[in-house]
Amino acid sequence: MKSLTTSTALDSIKATSKRVKNSVASNPMTLVYGVLGVASLFLLYKVGRTAGNALDSIKDDPNAGGGNFDNGNPSEVKDGATITLAQAQTSAAILLEAMHTIGGVSRSEFERIKNVFKGRTIQDYVLMSKAFGEPRRSIITGESSVLVLGGVKMNLSQWLAKELDDEQIDELSLVIPGVF
Repeated sequence: MKSLTTSTALDSIKATSKRVKNSVASNPMTLVYGVLGVASLFLLYKVGRTAGNALDSIKDDPNAGGGNFDNGNPSEVKDGATITLAQAQTSAAILLEAMHTIGGVSRSEFERIKNVFKGRTIQDYVLMSKAFGEPRRSIITGESSVLVLGGVKMNLSQWLAKELDDEQIDELSLVIPGVF
């Protein structure tokens, strides 16, 4: 078998190029169909990616309210924190449950929220916020919700801002300084 040299490779490329040119010249619609085919594939790819990204924003957060939160050893205490990851999950669940009511929080619910933050550091708040995730909050009732019922994803700080009045926020700023 003869080895392919540079000159034979160039000859082969020139011959192929000439055949393509003759084919396009004799039937120009072939080129149009080829270009349309490639453009269609690109468009389908872009639409698919866009749809995939849109579906990701619709999915509920499995970590919301302390669920599925797994970031290492549950009994580990991070630098600057006073609680473990497991305690952050529990705190997040308590906070979501206290704010999972129609309208604002009652006095007893606020006391439960305040007790979660008593003696905690900013790093504790960060852990709780991460464990809280982004549960959907109903734009109608203020409870945790799903998208089809008008739920909007919100993090812990956003939930607290919606649920608590200015007095309650001021009270929390005394309990956990530097956060509120």
